[in-house]
Amino acid sequence: MEPVVELLPDHVRVEPFYYPTLPRVSFEELARLIAIRLQERPGGRRLLAGCSFGGAVAQMVALLQPGCLDGLFLVVTFNHEAEAFASMLGRAAVKVLPDFVLRPVTRALARWKLAGGLDEESNERFLKSITSVDPRLLAARLAMLKGFDVRARLGEIKIPVDVVYSSDDPISASPAQLEGWKRLPEGRVSGVKGGHVAQRQAPEDIARLLLAWIERVTGAK
Repeated sequence: MEPVVELLPDHVRVEPFYYPTLPRVSFEELARLIAIRLQERPGGRRLLAGCSFGGAVAQMVALLQPGCLDGLFLVVTFNHEAEAFASMLGRAAVKVLPDFVLRPVTRALARWKLAGGLDEESNERFLKSITSVDPRLLAARLAMLKGFDVRARLGEIKIPVDVVYSSDDPISASPAQLEGWKRLPEGRVSGVKGGHVAQRQAPEDIARLLLAWIERVTGAK
């Protein structure tokens, strides 16, 4: 979300959350850690934004720790397991392939499903950032998403939720994902032009939607 954050006015304070680099971690543990961070805030509204996998985690925070949130902003994410075949392929690769070929495989998978639509320079920068992560850690995150499906519980999220999907993204723009968001009582869905890394392709549009969401939740312009 860095390209988006750079466009926000000074009065909007953003506190990033970095996931612990543990081989095994659960949604419940991540939700609890984020809830603790939110509850440590001295005052004011507690707003949470999540992109892609982070959006899945953010939904779990809203479901498992509902008292710590006043609003949710979800970018190019999903409400049920997305691209199950790609996830399965990534998990299987880690199990059967030697270490020296895992990074090229990770790069190929990222280029296949995530990096579409970026210009050449941004594409290469994105792929380098993906392959700099331990492939086994990525596989552990993919394993968390196996069977992920919160559609039946979205009605429990009573706070204002803005969902941003990307028009050329096979994950967030799939008809099944868009249909799922209709279950949010206070949901609002908007689209931007781009692929799965829309935060790099349409940062101005996402920043505009983010500010509108903040105004919606807080009433402050």
